[in-house]
Amino acid sequence: MKLFNIGARPEDFELIFNHIPMGIAYLDRDFKILNMNPYLLKKLGVSLENVRGRHCYELHAELLGEIKKDLKTCNDCKAPEAMETGEMQTFVKEITPGFIVENIMVPVKNERGEVIGVIELFQDITESIQTDRELRESEEKYKSLVENIGIGVALISPAMEIITMNKQMNKWFPNIDVSKKPVCFQTFNDAPREDICSCCPTIKTLQDGQVHESVTDTPLGNEIRNYRIISSPIFNSDGKVTAAIEMVEDITEGKKAEIKIQEYQNNLEGLVKERTERLSITNRELNKEIANRKQAEKEREATIEFLRFTNESRGTKELSHAAIAFLQKQSACEAVGIRLKEKNDYPYYETRGFSDEFVLAETRLCARDEAGLLICDSTGNPVLECMCGNVICGRFDPSKPFFTAQGSFWSNHTTELLASSSEADRQSRTRNRCNSEGYESVALIPLRLGTECLGLLQLNDRRKERFNLETIALLERLAGYLAVALSKFQSEEKLQVLNEELEMRVEERTHELLETQKQYLHAEKLSAIGKLSASIAHEFNNPLQSVMTIIKGIDQYVPLEKTEAELVTLALEECQRMKNLIANLRDFFQPTSGILTQVDIHALLDPLLLICKKDFHTRKISIIKKYADNLPSIMGVIDQLKQVFLNLLNNAADACQGDGMMITITTEVINGENIAVRIEDNGIGISPENIAHIFEPFFTTKQDLKGTGLGLSVSYGIIKKHGGYIDVKSEPGKGSKFSVFLPVVKV
Repeated sequence: MKLFNIGARPEDFELIFNHIPMGIAYLDRDFKILNMNPYLLKKLGVSLENVRGRHCYELHAELLGEIKKDLKTCNDCKAPEAMETGEMQTFVKEITPGFIVENIMVPVKNERGEVIGVIELFQDITESIQTDRELRESEEKYKSLVENIGIGVALISPAMEIITMNKQMNKWFPNIDVSKKPVCFQTFNDAPREDICSCCPTIKTLQDGQVHESVTDTPLGNEIRNYRIISSPIFNSDGKVTAAIEMVEDITEGKKAEIKIQEYQNNLEGLVKERTERLSITNRELNKEIANRKQAEKEREATIEFLRFTNESRGTKELSHAAIAFLQKQSACEAVGIRLKEKNDYPYYETRGFSDEFVLAETRLCARDEAGLLICDSTGNPVLECMCGNVICGRFDPSKPFFTAQGSFWSNHTTELLASSSEADRQSRTRNRCNSEGYESVALIPLRLGTECLGLLQLNDRRKERFNLETIALLERLAGYLAVALSKFQSEEKLQVLNEELEMRVEERTHELLETQKQYLHAEKLSAIGKLSASIAHEFNNPLQSVMTIIKGIDQYVPLEKTEAELVTLALEECQRMKNLIANLRDFFQPTSGILTQVDIHALLDPLLLICKKDFHTRKISIIKKYADNLPSIMGVIDQLKQVFLNLLNNAADACQGDGMMITITTEVINGENIAVRIEDNGIGISPENIAHIFEPFFTTKQDLKGTGLGLSVSYGIIKKHGGYIDVKSEPGKGSKFSVFLPVVKV
């Protein structure tokens, strides 16, 4: 048989040679490569033409990048041995960096049994080797953990032999040589025992494959040491217990005191679980830390976004709108609202998701009695109802699970809360509208700045379990930022309002001063007219009296014809009328006496009409008197009442513009207790927007200085001091009726 014909087999063998997932190479006795299958060529990154006829060690050196002058077979190669012995050889070799194989040398013999070459089989075990390395590294880490865990650890065989011990066990039992595989119950006890301890947990673990634990009384010279032992099984791939791990803790000191022993026993289970599950706990803590960091990052981003739009907002309205939109998106709650302080109450300022009926019914928190009046507490402050009122007023008990230490309220089950708690628990009577609307998850977060409560945030959802402590804590932090921003905007807005009010008051005051100056000038003119009138009355009265004396003398001493006598009588009557006019003019402009006297209203009105007669005649205004019979007297200051009625008559005359104008003066008794004097005109009337202001000082619709704006205001004050009042009815284009009501004199 020729060596180069090795492998020339039937087609099925050739198929295996070409496609088997392992390397195959044929070498002659000189270690020259005769053939390689495709798998190995690909792994080595060479071609058959490049390697055929070359020594295998030469190719190996080339693949490793080594340059050697004296090439020979590798030290670790088993090919020479296979050639010599004619027996199959197996070894592990790294062919190229990162390509580790299990190498099997199969000798090839001729018909005479002589070895003429070898078939070299390459099984790729790179991944397995790497896995072994990783396992060894993990084993080293585990050993390091076991060595430094702080408790004793020993590995016990099914024969109760000590296989290995950690540093702590060697410290406790320095005389034990584990290489001799000593029996545990003999070695751990001084003096040694001959049988297994009755409380031994390890033997139980080796028997049933379960974790067991016990506390031992181990003699150690002249003292008894107490060890707490937890044994855990080690299984092989068949599920058979092959050993047990003992975790040992010296609890001798704990056993010396009864109370400490009891305390230790109470915490023993937790301590055992902590030690036996340390790795899993570490993993859970790591996962928790990752989750916490993700949550913290999420909260950080939310806080940054919240502070961003808070800083960009330009007022309370814009900030509240942005905050509500953000909180609804962040919390995914159906409904979100914000209440802000308004006088004594805290109505909704901005809402999203609540129905209009809900907002209308719940916007006010102030409690009211049956008469609709505010209910106040002992300090005089209005009582705020419902849980919103609790949060705003700081009525909360932090020991209750639905309150936080910062005074927030939250619940994921309002139906259960109402059923399981009392109004005393909840600090006040609740309206329960949130629950009746189907909201199971409710959170109320106060907006506080120091001791002042600006309002609250409200988040509602009909789904349960929408909140947790972390969510509430985040909402409380955001509420703190929001309260600072709201306080800033409210202060700025209040300052703006005050500035606007101040500017308005300055403008009004300036206008008032100008009007006052005009009125002062007008008053000075009136004063001058008054003085002039008094002077004229005095100067006219004397010659008039002389004229009347002369005419009376003529009538008395000179015989007159009938016609002449009538003329003299008429002259005397006209002189008397002039005398009365002068007297009325003097009385009108005299300072008021302020003395109350019994007044006949008709006797007071007639002289005023006489004074106005010429003016009314010039304006073509007719006077109609409708006096009541037997009108009772009243008590009043005559000149003040004259001032009132003269002012009303002048105003009526000013309103009469055009032809056919008339002023009607009517008097009547009302219920026997009051009299009414009505002065009615058919003039231009008063517009509805002006009628509410006509009794205000300095309000006038008259042009320039024709009206002072004080007449009706002063008149109203005079009548009010007399115990009466003035009523006005007017219709634009049809006229006005002023009615003065005064109490009659009681007899």
